[in-house]
Amino acid sequence: MSILASRFLPAGPACLSGMPESFAAQKGWPQVLDFMQAIYSEVADQLLQLEAELRLMALWQEEMPPAEALASSEPFCVDTLTLPQWLQFIFLPRMRQLVEGEMPLPQRCGIAPIAEEYFKNRGGAEPLVVILKGIDERLQRG
Repeated sequence: MSILASRFLPAGPACLSGMPESFAAQKGWPQVLDFMQAIYSEVADQLLQLEAELRLMALWQEEMPPAEALASSEPFCVDTLTLPQWLQFIFLPRMRQLVEGEMPLPQRCGIAPIAEEYFKNRGGAEPLVVILKGIDERLQRG
């Protein structure tokens, strides 16, 4: 049973065995599960768009920064990474892990305002900021 299913269905892998299929449908469980699955699919698409835009803007790096840079305790690793590095090496891998594992997603990220500030003097960053706004909005909606 998936993590999501375990939240909405009674405990035990055979919780619906012996019950008519309509029982689960009457309880609305398939619709709840479909709704929950949608967020993972939508966020996964947004993460792919984010990676593509970072590549298009030539902000994607082939080499990973040193482990010490990734281990910063500062928000967004502002003392050791650029915002594009943080997106590539911290945000994207962590969000992919959450999506692939159908684990709870953050309800707020607030990355778009940080990106707006970071890219304010750089032309051509609007599509990236729009993607980040979309991620922020989708996570807020749940």
